[in-house]
Amino acid sequence: MKKKFADEPGWFRIYEKSYVQMYVEEASFTGYVSLLTLKKVEEPICVNYGGGDLCIVDNDYEWLMLFPIHRKFAVTASIDNHGNIVQWYIDLIKDMGLTEAGVPYIEDLYLDIVYLPDGCVYVLDADELEDALEKGTVSEEDYITAKETAAQLVKNLQNENNLMMAETLRFLGLVKHATS
Repeated sequence: MKKKFADEPGWFRIYEKSYVQMYVEEASFTGYVSLLTLKKVEEPICVNYGGGDLCIVDNDYEWLMLFPIHRKFAVTASIDNHGNIVQWYIDLIKDMGLTEAGVPYIEDLYLDIVYLPDGCVYVLDADELEDALEKGTVSEEDYITAKETAAQLVKNLQNENNLMMAETLRFLGLVKHATS
């Protein structure tokens, strides 16, 4: 099972970055909020979910990451250099932890969800989760948890019933204000 770190320490495509984080404890969200600013990157990264290319990494883009405590997912909002949310990328996870330096990381369960501002929802990498189950990289329990959590998240997103998504820009303002 792979680990993903909020500060992206080994990502060779990032030439210059800044990273800040804070802990938030509210009724609607308890966990870590981090902001990775991609000041200078090797080249843009674009993805295509079937509706044309979507740039998710470029110079001066930001990744706002939400790591809710005791949840089986983490959210990364890609924000372009004009302050527009490009996508929300949801990792289904086994667990969330902190490095010795206090940086959040996730234990990724392969299955991912992409939510676009136009309301489109995509479930990605189901085949990777299946392969991991077959190889014994994930347990049957983790497999079931990932599938059930993904189904509930997709339902919430399709019903536009996801507070974390709606509050992305507020969290962005919080983390920027707290660190300035």
